[in-house]
Amino acid sequence: MNSFFPTIALFAGGESRRMGHDKAELRFGDATLLERTVRTALVVAPRVLVVGRSQPENWLLSQAEFLPDETPGLGPLGALQTALRKEEAVLVLACDLPLLTPYALRWLIEQGGMSSALHGVIVENGEQWEPLFSIYHRACLPLIEANLAKGRRSMHALIRAGEFSCVPAPPEVAATLINVNTQEEWAAMTSRMSC
Repeated sequence: MNSFFPTIALFAGGESRRMGHDKAELRFGDATLLERTVRTALVVAPRVLVVGRSQPENWLLSQAEFLPDETPGLGPLGALQTALRKEEAVLVLACDLPLLTPYALRWLIEQGGMSSALHGVIVENGEQWEPLFSIYHRACLPLIEANLAKGRRSMHALIRAGEFSCVPAPPEVAATLINVNTQEEWAAMTSRMSC
């Protein structure tokens, strides 16, 4: 039995420019997107790391540890650097995946346990990578630091430079990886879910 189990690291420090306000605070059903994603992750893991922000007031989920970015303003690559300086391996999640399921997280953890790639496992969703639903190992840190030193903040550039296993998401997992970036996408998502 493989004992590989990465820390789930939820990246929640984005500026949400296209949305116009903080996506993590959007309400979906009885919770914000941030709360919903943390709750989903806690079904699978005993603790969750929330990277890129301070703990909100009146936060009730004590198993979530909030970790501000070491260097703010560097985007997801800076958040990954912060997380990997604390943890050996992280399963990275965006905070705006309202359809995410525990099944999808268990599937990805299983892929991580079967991989021998030095830097981690990247999920492919059709023709695109899902950098914010993938696993990264601490061995990535030198690559991350080299890219940031050159002003490169692209997660895709890290993936191209690294030694990763790429695994295609099965349909039942791919269906949970819908994120929202604009108010129009959010309105379409919430109206679809209320039908």
